[in-house]
Amino acid sequence: MTTPTLFGLTHDCLRRILGFLDPPSALELCVAYGRPEMMNWFYEDGGVYTYDGTDHFLPPRHVKHLRYTGVSPNVDELAAYTSLHRLELKNTQVTNVDALATSTSLHTLDLSESMVTNVDTLAACTSLHTLNLFSTNVTNVDALAASTSLHTLDLSRSRVTSVSALAACTSLRTLVLTSTKVTNVDTLAASTSLHTLDLSRSRVTSVSALSACTSLHTLNLKYTQVTYVNDLAACTSLHTLDLNYTKVRNVNALAACTSLHTLDLNYTKVTNVNALAACTSLHTLNLKYTLVTNVNALAACTSLHTLDLSGSMVTNVNALAACTSLHTLNLSDTQVTNVNALAACTSLHTLNLNCTWMTNVRPGRDY
Repeated sequence: MTTPTLFGLTHDCLRRILGFLDPPSALELCVAYGRPEMMNWFYEDGGVYTYDGTDHFLPPRHVKHLRYTGVSPNVDELAAYTSLHRLELKNTQVTNVDALATSTSLHTLDLSESMVTNVDTLAACTSLHTLNLFSTNVTNVDALAASTSLHTLDLSRSRVTSVSALAACTSLRTLVLTSTKVTNVDTLAASTSLHTLDLSRSRVTSVSALSACTSLHTLNLKYTQVTYVNDLAACTSLHTLDLNYTKVRNVNALAACTSLHTLDLNYTKVTNVNALAACTSLHTLNLKYTLVTNVNALAACTSLHTLDLSGSMVTNVNALAACTSLHTLNLSDTQVTNVNALAACTSLHTLNLNCTWMTNVRPGRDY
């Protein structure tokens, strides 16, 4: 049943549909897209309207979607749903979620792009697992110290400036602080289970505390003022590291990160990547517009699949002959004059030589 067809139904017909659904005792409830008057029908009919913008009518009944609706900013009625498990209020006019204090079983809450400014009441939601506060005006998350089961938290583009309370969230696995005014993440040393941390475009300048986060898998520091990454040597499980547009100049410490798979150093002042010889699992390396002059050490990275050297200071790529898994190589805007050695890279699929000093490509090799 498509959106136009469904929305064209009479109120009486919709009421009949509601009658087939579970009453408010369901773990989660679902309403979506454009019919705010149906809020009252929850209570009159004990049913739930579950169309969520897809072609699937009556999808799983256990989710309450109020996103993109014009529902009243007052959601006090939700206090009746004490077994609520998942609640989505994305892009709504909701300003107050105090009623959720009774939803002690709440597992997933999406308040992104809503009008909410205060989440203190969530201290009562001790089972909270996933919380999205993206692009809200929330300034304080101290109450989340009580959410010891919190696993995933998105504070990107919020007005939060401190995450000190998160020291109590020892189960935290994913934290997104993109485009916030957070300056200090020292308290995250207590988050030893942290798996994914996004600090891009934040005001963080030091990541020394992350040496305690030995389970860290993905770290994004893009567009920060971070200068030193020496302490990341302790993060031996690190898989993906984004240092694009940072102040980092030295990556020697990354030799200890032998599980490193993806490393972005674009537009940094890094000059030497010899330490990466120890990162034998390296799959993707971006050195675009760096000060790197020599890539001989990369001969040890036999799993290397994608390498971007565009705009770097590299002039010789003979060592890459050992990178037999190399699939994509960007040498544009470099002073490279000879790529004959790349004939050994039999897996090479894409080679960019735009704006190089190349005058001839050896015949017999189809790039």
